[in-house]
Amino acid sequence: EMSKILLMADHIQTAVLGARLNKGALLNGDEIVALSPRQSAVRIGQKLGLTIELVKSTSPLPHDMIDCYHDNTFEVNTGYTTVEDARELHDALVLTALEKIKQSTESWKCILAWNGAHVSSRAAETIKANCGIPILYMEIANLPGRMVFDSRGSNSDASVAVNPEILDRYPITDEVFECWKEQYI
Repeated sequence: EMSKILLMADHIQTAVLGARLNKGALLNGDEIVALSPRQSAVRIGQKLGLTIELVKSTSPLPHDMIDCYHDNTFEVNTGYTTVEDARELHDALVLTALEKIKQSTESWKCILAWNGAHVSSRAAETIKANCGIPILYMEIANLPGRMVFDSRGSNSDASVAVNPEILDRYPITDEVFECWKEQYI
């Protein structure tokens, strides 16, 4: 049975990544379905074969919903958007996603959200709180050409940051570490 994976595609780069991930997901019997507030990301995603929908303004969240939004987001903190616009984007992402989930006959495996600090990540948290669909936070790894998918968060909220002993399972010699450090740092 095919499952759906919801992708919060805030930017063109995330839509491009979603299209690449979707190729692998389809081989596994899953499909990535993306939502984006940017027409440019929608056009690029569609051109690359990604199922992606433009999110438009909607009404505020109903009062009986669990709401995980807060203003401490990347977009607000950097002045990229206003608190009001960030709130409107959050609600539009949530309500559009909930409608897609409700209309779908397939199960939803997870939500992919870039980083944990964006408005779209807050929307993913609200969707999870109301539907129980787990989130995988995506982030560039500290190894060239790699990414991290973490169910706990990214950066200081990531599983490894909270529990660094996880890395003790992977033996590494000083020589291997020094070689990696020279290539990376």
